[in-house]
Amino acid sequence: MIFLLILSVLLVGCGKSKSDDSIIIEKAKQIGIEYFKKNYNIDVVFTEFKVMPSYIDSMVTMHGHVQGAETETIYLMVNYRTYEIDQVYVFDDFDKKYPKIEGGDGDPSLKDKHKD
Repeated sequence: MIFLLILSVLLVGCGKSKSDDSIIIEKAKQIGIEYFKKNYNIDVVFTEFKVMPSYIDSMVTMHGHVQGAETETIYLMVNYRTYEIDQVYVFDDFDKKYPKIEGGDGDPSLKDKHKD
């Protein structure tokens, strides 16, 4: 009986549907777009998304790039419970090409980390 309960929970995905994932992705995508526009005055495009199951972590990961520059890759992790950015990874020399705008997002816990 317990085995069937565990199996059904795993198959159903703990009650989260694909439409729930699409809502999470859309909200997280807007947060990421706004972050880069507000802080660096650039437009970004997100192309890949992964919503982690809540029993693992409450994160949606997003891969993308600066609009018009597909080699200028970015990666964000957004907590889908709070809709706050958790991690930002950007390409090497991002800071030189796109200096942070004064008066942008002042969250000191958010640090850009470079991804090779």
